[in-house]
Parts: sequence; structure tokens; C-alpha cells
Amino acid sequence: MEVLTSPDTGRASRLRVLVRGISRTGAQYRLFSDALAARLGIGPTDLECLGLLEAGAASAGQLADLTGLTTGAITGMIDRLETAGYVRREVDPGDRRRVIVRPVPQRLDEVNALYEPLVEGATRALGPFGDADLDLLLDYQRRTQQALQMETARLRAEAARPGAGRSADFS
Repeated sequence: MEVLTSPDTGRASRLRVLVRGISRTGAQYRLFSDALAARLGIGPTDLECLGLLEAGAASAGQLADLTGLTTGAITGMIDRLETAGYVRREVDPGDRRRVIVRPVPQRLDEVNALYEPLVEGATRALGPFGDADLDLLLDYQRRTQQALQMETARLRAEAARPGAGRSADFS
């Protein structure tokens, strides 16, 4: 674990420690999400897709774009979520070739109830922070999410270029 050893530690070092900490937090959240998905009887990617649908219905194509999955993989995921009762398919009234995926509100409520202990724990952990601190953290969260979205798009674009290969250097 990286620890700041003195108050003199430079900005670049502090940012590096912060970014690595974000990465570890993300990994821990992924493990939590995997355990939650298993409890719900769905796959982790299915749960992520369901989380995207909390913002509202989406087309299968939009879900494919958001997740980076193929349309075939999205179809399989929608099939699993529909079979489990978490979503329903609807034909887009404006384009009958498009499928709209709509979350089932009661099932989303069940999923959100399972997140409640995490929310309560985070609320306790953040209790000492004042409103200005929370505003700063909310801004940080928004900016970090935007940076992650941009970097994800960049990596996907690089992978899509002809001749792009995976790096095998894990040093």
C-alpha cells in the first residue's frame, strides 16, 4: 500500500497515490458487485447493464455502445435479465426494428435494497465531512467518472484500429 511519508510529498506523487487508490477502490467495488450479482443469480456484466438502465430505458444498440459489448452479447444479456424478471423488451414505436429495454421498477427496488448496507456504511464513513467537503467529493467523483469514460473510449478506439494488438508486457 502506498503511503504518503511526509507532508513535503510533491503534487505529482500525491496524484499518483490518489489514482492508484481509486484503482484499488474500483477493484474492491468490482468484487462487491460480483458478490451482489451472484446473490441475485445474474452475471456481473448483467448487473452493470441493469445499473445503466436505472437512468431509464435504452435500446439494445445504446447498451452495446455503453458497454462495449457486441450486439450478440447484449442480446444474450437482455435474454438473461428478461428471464430473471429484471427487464422487459418493447418494440420502439418510432422504429419497429429497434428493441427498447426497460427495467422492471419493482425488481430495481429489490436490487437497490441490497445496496442499502453499503450506502449506510459509506454514509457513516463520510459523516465527519461538511457540506463543502461533500461538494468537493461530488465534483471529484464527476471528474473521475468523466476521465474514466474518456480513457475507456480511447482504449476501445485504439483496439479497433487495424493492426492494433494487445501488449503482453506486464512488468
